[in-house]
Amino acid sequence: MSALTRLTMSSPSALCRLGQLLANRQIIFQQQLPILSMASSIMVPTQRTIATSAVRRDIDSAAKYIGAGAATVGVAGAGAGIGTVFGSLVVAYARNPSLKQQLFSYAILGFALSEAMGLFCLMMAFMYVSSMFIVSKKLHGLRSISFRSITTDILRIGSVTRPVIPRTDNDQSLIPILYYEKNLFPPSFIRHLEWLMKKDKLGQDALFVGPPGPTRRRLILAYLELTRKPYQYIQLTRDTTDSDIKQRREIQNKTALFINQAAVNAAIHGHTLVLDGLEKTERNVLPILNNLLENREMNLDNGQFLVSTQRFDELLKYYSQEQLEKLNFIRVHEDFRVIALTLPPLTEYKGNSLDPPLRSRFQLRDIGNEPLTFSEHVKLLKTLHPNVENQFIEHLLSFASLVNSTDLETLKLIHFPYDRLDLAVRLVELIPNISLADCLHRIYPYDILYKNSKESKQGIQGMFKKLALKQSNENSSKKIIHIDRQETQATVSYEMNGKQYKISVPAHDSSSTMIPPTFIKTSYHDQLLSDLMLSHSIGDICLVGPKGCGKSLIVDHFASLLNYPIEYFVLYKDLSARELLQQRITNENGDTLWQNTPLVEAAIHGRLLVLDGIHRLNNDTLISLQRLIQDRELFLPDGTRLLRHDRYDLLENPSKNLHRIHPSFRIIALAEPPTSNTSASNESSTSKSSSEQNWLNAETLNLFLYHQMRSLNLNEERQIVYSLLSTTSPNQSIPAIEHLLQFVHDLRNSSETQLKTVAQSLSTRNVLRIAKHLQNQTSNYQIHLREQLIRQTSAPFLPRLVQDTFYEALTKSGLEENQQINASEINWKQSINNNQQLNASFEHAAKVPFTVFYENPIHSEIIQQMHESFSLGEHLLLIGPQGVAKNRIVDHYLQTLKLPREYIQLHRDTTVQSLTIQANIIDGRIVYEDSPLIKAIKEGSVAVIDEADKAPTNVTGILKSLIESGSMFLNDGRRVYPKETGHISTIPSNLIIRTHPNFRMIVLANRPGFPFLGNDFFLSLGDHFSTFPILNPPRESEIILLQNFAPNLERQKIEQLVDVFTELRQLSIDGIISYPYSLRELVSIVKHLHMYPNESLADVVKNVFDLDNYNTDVIDRIRGILHRQGIPFHIEKRTVNLATSHPLKLVANRETWSMKMFNEKDIEPSSSSSSIIFNEKSTTQPIKIINSIHRNDSRTQNFSELIYKYRLPLDETTYVHDLNVLKSNKNVLVLTGNPLSLWMFKLGENQAKKIDLNSVFINVTNRFTTPNYQLCVIPENEKQVVVGDLTSQTWTLVNLDDGRSSLIQSSITSSSPLTQTISRKFNEMLSQRTTSISRSLYNPTNGQLLQYIFNQNFIHIMDFTKNTSQQIKLPVSIRHVFPFGDQWILTDHVQQSSSSYLLNTKTDHKPTLSLIDYHVDTIGLATSGGHISNNSLWFSSLHDYLAKIVKNNDSSLTVERFKRSNSISMTDAPPQEVYEKRRLQTFINKQHSLIASFYGKNDIDKKFIMKNDIPDSAILSYIELLDLNRHLITYIPIQRSQDPNSRSSISQHEWHMLTKSSSGVLAAQFDDGSLITIDSRANIHHWEIVPTNLQISLDNWSKQTGRSGEHSLDIEYLKNGKTDLSGPKHGKVDPKNEPHVGGNQWAGGSGGRDTAGLGGIGGPYRLDSGHQVYQVPDEVKAAVPEHIRKAARELGQKVFKERLKEIEMSEYEHEVYEKYLNKISSEIKMLRSIIESLEAKSHDRQWVRHRTTGDWDERKLIEGIIGEKSIYKYRADVPPEPGSPQTKAKRLRLVVDLSASMYRFNGVDNRLERQCECVLMFLESLAGFEHKFTYDIVGHSGDETSIELVRKHQAPKNNKERLKLLKLMYTHTMFCSSGDNTFSALKKAIEDLQAEPDDTVDERFVIVISDANFDRYGLSPKIFGKMLQSNENVQCFAMFIGSLGQQAIHLQQNLPSGKGFVCLETSQIPKVLKTIFTSDVLH
Repeated sequence: MSALTRLTMSSPSALCRLGQLLANRQIIFQQQLPILSMASSIMVPTQRTIATSAVRRDIDSAAKYIGAGAATVGVAGAGAGIGTVFGSLVVAYARNPSLKQQLFSYAILGFALSEAMGLFCLMMAFMYVSSMFIVSKKLHGLRSISFRSITTDILRIGSVTRPVIPRTDNDQSLIPILYYEKNLFPPSFIRHLEWLMKKDKLGQDALFVGPPGPTRRRLILAYLELTRKPYQYIQLTRDTTDSDIKQRREIQNKTALFINQAAVNAAIHGHTLVLDGLEKTERNVLPILNNLLENREMNLDNGQFLVSTQRFDELLKYYSQEQLEKLNFIRVHEDFRVIALTLPPLTEYKGNSLDPPLRSRFQLRDIGNEPLTFSEHVKLLKTLHPNVENQFIEHLLSFASLVNSTDLETLKLIHFPYDRLDLAVRLVELIPNISLADCLHRIYPYDILYKNSKESKQGIQGMFKKLALKQSNENSSKKIIHIDRQETQATVSYEMNGKQYKISVPAHDSSSTMIPPTFIKTSYHDQLLSDLMLSHSIGDICLVGPKGCGKSLIVDHFASLLNYPIEYFVLYKDLSARELLQQRITNENGDTLWQNTPLVEAAIHGRLLVLDGIHRLNNDTLISLQRLIQDRELFLPDGTRLLRHDRYDLLENPSKNLHRIHPSFRIIALAEPPTSNTSASNESSTSKSSSEQNWLNAETLNLFLYHQMRSLNLNEERQIVYSLLSTTSPNQSIPAIEHLLQFVHDLRNSSETQLKTVAQSLSTRNVLRIAKHLQNQTSNYQIHLREQLIRQTSAPFLPRLVQDTFYEALTKSGLEENQQINASEINWKQSINNNQQLNASFEHAAKVPFTVFYENPIHSEIIQQMHESFSLGEHLLLIGPQGVAKNRIVDHYLQTLKLPREYIQLHRDTTVQSLTIQANIIDGRIVYEDSPLIKAIKEGSVAVIDEADKAPTNVTGILKSLIESGSMFLNDGRRVYPKETGHISTIPSNLIIRTHPNFRMIVLANRPGFPFLGNDFFLSLGDHFSTFPILNPPRESEIILLQNFAPNLERQKIEQLVDVFTELRQLSIDGIISYPYSLRELVSIVKHLHMYPNESLADVVKNVFDLDNYNTDVIDRIRGILHRQGIPFHIEKRTVNLATSHPLKLVANRETWSMKMFNEKDIEPSSSSSSIIFNEKSTTQPIKIINSIHRNDSRTQNFSELIYKYRLPLDETTYVHDLNVLKSNKNVLVLTGNPLSLWMFKLGENQAKKIDLNSVFINVTNRFTTPNYQLCVIPENEKQVVVGDLTSQTWTLVNLDDGRSSLIQSSITSSSPLTQTISRKFNEMLSQRTTSISRSLYNPTNGQLLQYIFNQNFIHIMDFTKNTSQQIKLPVSIRHVFPFGDQWILTDHVQQSSSSYLLNTKTDHKPTLSLIDYHVDTIGLATSGGHISNNSLWFSSLHDYLAKIVKNNDSSLTVERFKRSNSISMTDAPPQEVYEKRRLQTFINKQHSLIASFYGKNDIDKKFIMKNDIPDSAILSYIELLDLNRHLITYIPIQRSQDPNSRSSISQHEWHMLTKSSSGVLAAQFDDGSLITIDSRANIHHWEIVPTNLQISLDNWSKQTGRSGEHSLDIEYLKNGKTDLSGPKHGKVDPKNEPHVGGNQWAGGSGGRDTAGLGGIGGPYRLDSGHQVYQVPDEVKAAVPEHIRKAARELGQKVFKERLKEIEMSEYEHEVYEKYLNKISSEIKMLRSIIESLEAKSHDRQWVRHRTTGDWDERKLIEGIIGEKSIYKYRADVPPEPGSPQTKAKRLRLVVDLSASMYRFNGVDNRLERQCECVLMFLESLAGFEHKFTYDIVGHSGDETSIELVRKHQAPKNNKERLKLLKLMYTHTMFCSSGDNTFSALKKAIEDLQAEPDDTVDERFVIVISDANFDRYGLSPKIFGKMLQSNENVQCFAMFIGSLGQQAIHLQQNLPSGKGFVCLETSQIPKVLKTIFTSDVLH
């Protein structure tokens, strides 16, 4: 018996050890995230241990052991019973053998009973033992120690012990599970646990400080698990309010109740409150916990009061529990503790500093930057993964330690996430041959982190070299062989570098198969999918890649491989942490409910959650998901909790508030690469929040496994494009698409920043879109491809520098600009007939828009392009400035196609909620109504989203998911899915919205940039749409459109208005004015004029410009433009200044010239006429459109014969050669040389076309002779002209439409001796290149060109009207030839008689030659016209005003001559050469009997010249106008152009013009009698000289002077305000410098009276206090009495002299300074306006939410219903986010040229003055913008490389110092040595700026001002260009302000695109600076 007893007593112990052994050997986790990934080293011998004991559980266990032992004793008793039965059977059988059978039966029955009892006892024993195993299984994660925690009552950690009290069943689910495991807790961790127990026993609250990661939190949870303490968890964020901490109101059963939150629940029930992220809350939120932390007391919103344990227990001694409950006292549990977590207060960690009162209530514990030692961490990782080599683990830890080393702080590396090392080692455990670099990059993506930091990147490379590790991973091959899917798992056959492995990955239920998306795989995609699959096996993924690279598509394909349904969650900036998890709604009873977001639904149902755009989230919002990602555990706002599947499975009775996270649940986050602070421009930075720029930081590195997705290369993109074009076989190539692909990849790989900027818009998505449009373009695709590229990049709205570079790249790639608009072959209106099925599906005819639309070419073409994209199923984006008819175009398109429209207009307060659904309160419950967008999705309408740029980009970003995947999550719980998506069983059908197949979106947005100040919608979402830049229409389209609005309005007025607005728009583009005047204002003016035609145009335009009256600079520019266009805006008095006519007595004399015709035999023509032969095939010359030729209406203020003035923008070395006109279409043609160009513009227009002809003549002209070009117009041919060089006798035929030119061959054949002789003579002539032998003349009447050789009898005639060429031998030697009507006058070289020859070559037969018995060339024939045959020939000469052929026959000519009283004498040409040298230009108007001649001012009769206001020096020449009908003569002066350039260049141009015309001008006549003249400086004048036309014009001009409102009016406006003036004074000085408008009290005010200020009246002087100026009208200022003005002047002079005395500046110096300043005052205003525009957007206020006052926050309707306080919002200037980079100034260095050449050539082009003006402009313009620009100015010369002119932060303080600087610049150029140090100065500037720390500057600019005199000093432009691009961190530009000839232009052409600018006028400098400062907007 004793033996049995000993066995029984020892069995429980044995069974206990057996149970522990079995529990420790169980394999618990096969598919789970790492339990605890720690951050340091190997385990050392344990000095302190943990022991636990629990009394109650020990008794229970002992009872079970005793019961099992007793049951075992029963088994022994059964055995004894069996023995007794057997013995009794033997004894009975021996006594009575006859009863054997009966006794045996009894024995069997006894055996059975004994066996049954034994089995029963054994069963009971096993039941007790099995209960022990069940307990062990539940606590298997605790292993032996955890098991003892149940069986003992004391917990010892190191030297500290404390009792462990078991919790109630309600708290069991709040006790952490599986956070502690003994062999995973090194001593370093146990020390922290020991410290926590000490603080716990002391009743103190703790604060853990340490780097980001789960280590701190897991230490706390492990301690709570050991002590079996339940906990409440709060993840603090910027959106946390007091209702999230204390109590939140909810409506239940129509009653508002207060629901306790985590802090209150923890205090009442004795839980531990864990506060994670103290640094993330806004200030003054956490102080509500101060009293709870200090005294354990808190006042609750429902009237209850938390009372500390001691106080409550003390009260119970005197009062009952019921009495205390009536007082609403609640006892705080004695076990209540608070443990908080925060990050170290370092700059690399974002967050607010702790409030001192809050910090003082915690005991602090720093776990250290490296929580474990190196050896501890190695041993820990080796314990977790014993199959991984030690060397790999040590290398991994060594790299991490180097990154976090304090010795490398200068590299500014982001903290390495030690807690993620376990994942890297697990990868090696799965795939042993994976490289260390591959593992590292997944947890620490250094290529993404340091992409823009060369220094950091080099530091990482150095670490790899130091550790002897291979950094590159490009050669490794990865491949997925096969996927075998099970229920929630999939086995993947994985191949890496030729070796195959099998890995187990989570997958979704395979019962319902997901439809895979269309996906074209490339080898790169295979590799990426393999990488994603491997990371998927161990954790969540973040895929980082540029916009449009295919991230969403590859995720869709990845999900289909594992049969995952996807939950898309599009993120946006304003999304709060609470809205990320759950959203509040109300049910039908009005009770509040919490609804899960897709994130929670995906976690519960095991779907793949795609977080699209985590870079847009605020940092703390993203971090709020850390528990879900790292622990798979989450507390939800409604009080429920998500728990990891294995932890959930261990609970016996899980609470209803507990939800199991499905084991298949995974997260894939999508993001764009972070933006570097140093590389991003200031303007682009303001468009992104700091969180968006720096979203990848030390905290987010602990969340995901990171993978980078690049853009596709050329071959990959080609494969995808051709695979997706169904009409193309994979092996077939389309030239258009090949050109597209090559161009796009050239942009992406370009070294120029500007082209890379544009390449961002050309994503693969956009390339596919363009390819669809081009797939049917087999030839002549260039125009369409260029158009598509411009559209999809929104090129018209790019910054000017980027735009120019992009257009240049298009041209270089063969996509040249074509001015002709090629209409599409498809007529979009025909689609109406083919759209019946589409229309039949709509039932909302009333929603079809109706608008008035007038057809015009440009809008019709845009609508055609829109329809092509619309037909391809694309969504459309129309982007452009205001008022360009975007809405009207869309409405007209939808109206024509009868498509219903849903319209929604966005604004800056638009939220995601208002864009999708609108919440209303009906009967006390929230009812959601669909927005127009959702209605369009459901019904298949077209959603027109207007003003998309006004809404925040994070709001409009939700459209991305709708476009890409067709899915969207709504706030009311509904979800939008594409129609083709299959049945979704987990979502109720009433919560699913299917996208209608006809749904489309058309988005309208304003162009980006100032002054619209909207968000750049195109930059964020542009590649998801087919983009259409909408500009103001071209001139002709705009005129057609306006004529439709006002059909009765004169076209001239419409043209005037169009030209005015064209100039104003250009000023807006250049940044000179801010407001972009649009078509909308123009239409309003035209409508007004149409309705009230008698009103003056000058008055009507005030309806648009009156607001600009208060900006003097702008109104002056507007006034100038209106005056140039002939609109008398703000002109009080107009005068008539017509030239005076004088009577003239004309006497007609008749003469008869006898003639004798030669015999036909004497004339030897070639056998027959042949076509004109051209030397080679025609070549197309480049055509350039000149947008402005400076047209100026000359009749705005004064009426004279001069109508318009023009000026061609010619260079200094370009000369005018000829002028002509095309009479039918009134086109003016100008021929200029050096280089040779043909200009053409239509009379009255301000735009010209320029054809470059230099390449045609460059190879055929002699460089040793001066060319003399001539322009010939072919009669009745308006498309072609003839251009020739009289010196080289080279002629070419030019097509005016396309620029094609054909060089004409002089000879025809070489068959006959005559032809051979002519050819030989002409060849000799051409070889000699002398003007004394060969001559050519053109007859404009018959269109013939006659070539002859002096003193020879051979002529060659080319007839361009008939396209024939003929050679003739004459019987006489030719001396001179000139046209005579439609025939020719010839003079004989040998015969010196008084006779001439008349040659007729226009006959149908042989040419005829007649001898005229009159020496015609002696009269100095000037101009002739008409035909001799019909007696219509008129001509003029030196002796005749006019002569007419009144009769002719074969024998004589009768001539009627009106002789001059005094013949004209030409001193530089004999009469015979008057015509050839164009010494007398006369134009005959037969219709009006007018003769106009041009004379130099010294060649006319002075008696006809009347004195006028024009000085004699300003007159160039005169027009002599003879009226034959009225016998009047008039002399009209032509004024000399006042050119600001040097004197010598003017004389050179005038000298050249005098060789062309003695009057100094060239002229031509139109059919209406008006004249066109051009002078040497290309100033073109249009003259009206016909008296009847002048009278009509004068009458119309007089009508314009009539002012509206001058008639008697019935209403009189009387002013009651005070306008009397007391006298000038300085005024009071406001110490706060607040703005003051009006009144007469404050100095520095605006629009006031008497005081010093701006914009007012009666003040003594101007005083600017930096505020906006309000201008008093001029008429009010004019009403100021004279004595007040005088007093103001006297006081102003007194203060002025005192101010000069203060700065020691004399009045003379002030006058000199003002002289400079006045010249550039408008440019300074312009530049300051540009600088202000660069920062205007950054001053936008933002919504501040969670406030107790302000506007109701529509996102908090429910909170408002239930009575919460923080439900308001208001706009405020929000300070920078914690941890965001400080705003840094742009660093600018101006390098000026102080070399001797600047002074030497200042007299030529004023280059030194212009440079001084430029420097002064910098100083004046940047004053007050020191926070934006930090600058200095240095100079260089032949003496020095760097001359310090202005030091950094030491700009000149006053005018005297600025003037001193200008004097210094002048003086240095006078006395310095010759030489140029431009290169050295530039090099030093780059080095100096690069040396400045990155944290002090935003961007670095170097602007070099030079005179382009590189040739003189042998400086290479190529080397200079390389230096400008030598440093990517310093942007360098050059401005050339002086040039000899074409120096600057040639130098600019040889520099990299966008690096050089030519500024030969000061007004161009601000435009260049704007281009420079905005050059990197899209970086």
